[in-house]
Amino acid sequence: MTQLESQPRAPETMLMRANDMTARARWYLAIAGVRHLLVGGFAIMMPSSFKSTSFIPILEAAPLWFWAIFSLGAGVACAGAAASRSEPLARLGMAWSAVLTLLIGVGLLMSVYTGQSTSPTGPIIWLAVALKDFVVCAQPIRSPFEGLTEQLARKKKQAQT
Repeated sequence: MTQLESQPRAPETMLMRANDMTARARWYLAIAGVRHLLVGGFAIMMPSSFKSTSFIPILEAAPLWFWAIFSLGAGVACAGAAASRSEPLARLGMAWSAVLTLLIGVGLLMSVYTGQSTSPTGPIIWLAVALKDFVVCAQPIRSPFEGLTEQLARKKKQAQT
């Protein structure tokens, strides 16, 4: 039981073996990996696309090549975990993704408050994605639909017996 769960899960709801990775988890990791690979790739291949004034706080904190390598590393870790079904690599990738996304979101938020950005949607989206990644890091096997998934799996298992 994790600290976020109010009660331990009943043994009959634990249908997967330890260290099995669901397709949902692999898709989540793959999507996070692609997001970071694309951002890092654009930062290396098309650095001129990061000239908006909203990037000033981010680029003042570190040069673009640093953010590109940071993003590519997170992408490789997440995508690699999805492909290899490696739980340790998934934990590293999701933590890396959450921290990177949070840093970018905070940088974009700073640009709104310093008048370098005219729209708050960038920081809202990046910070929301960062918080979602942190939730996945804290309680990786839960989703709003986990109860429904477990019910359907129990019914399917009962039908097979």
